[in-house]
Amino acid sequence: MDEQDVQAVRKDRRTMRQLGWALVSFGLVAPALMACGSEDESKGLLGTRLVINEVVPRNTGYWGDESGRRPVDEFGETDDWIELYNANDFELRLGGYFLSDDPEDTLKSELMDGLMLESRGFLLLWADGQPQQGLTHLDFKLSSTDDPGVFLSDPAGTLIDHILLQPANPDESFARIPDGTGPVQRCCLGTPRTQNICWRNDDLDLGASGSGSDDDG
Repeated sequence: MDEQDVQAVRKDRRTMRQLGWALVSFGLVAPALMACGSEDESKGLLGTRLVINEVVPRNTGYWGDESGRRPVDEFGETDDWIELYNANDFELRLGGYFLSDDPEDTLKSELMDGLMLESRGFLLLWADGQPQQGLTHLDFKLSSTDDPGVFLSDPAGTLIDHILLQPANPDESFARIPDGTGPVQRCCLGTPRTQNICWRNDDLDLGASGSGSDDDG
């Protein structure tokens, strides 16, 4: 299936769901700026057990865990990323779920059939606006300064989770601690595909800078 076919399928499915979808009023109020290492009380909605677990809206590819897994996609690109976490005791099929960076269009990017997420597992999705690159690539890009948040909806079009964003420094993350259930903390570095840990300035040698571009998206 080429890029044009993928876009056509996504458009048709979105149109079908929007017939029965009522826009949720979020009442978003600009929160006070969070310091690196602080938290807010953004919780998953409706008791969902598929959640947005972590968001890095300004990825430079600097951070990876001890196994060497770095936040760089399969093309070597330092795309901004969104991590989902499955808190269920069973594997989830993610086809038909939606992600968006727009509270007025929460059905912006539909996840396609073939995406699976194991129990207690993590999935990194690339917010690069290049869905033709594969199932883990989304229809939109994130902005480190302008996006109000990231929004997750189920196949019925019902909003089930969101994380609000604020202007971010390179490689800062907005992460749930503990995974899947905790409040969102603003952390100095992300922890892709693994348990969230909120690195703070005093935990890091910030004299060492990572390679990569600081450009948005």
